[in-house]
Amino acid sequence: MIKKRQDCTFLFLTKKIDRFIKCIPNDWNNGYNNVVVGCTIENQKNADYKLSIFKDLPIKHKCYSPTIITKY
Repeated sequence: MIKKRQDCTFLFLTKKIDRFIKCIPNDWNNGYNNVVVGCTIENQKNADYKLSIFKDLPIKHKCYSPTIITKY
């Protein structure tokens, strides 16, 4: 569906970027032009770990999102 709908942009956000490479289709290569993959970052420890993986993944369009945790 994603490859057929080139008129749409798909955004995938994940907290589990370390699993990304296991979940992509066989024809992914360096990614699809209409897919943006985002990685959420909860704290500095996770930023160091996740971004070190994220930077090397075969993704054409990347973004990251800091997650703000608030206690009430």
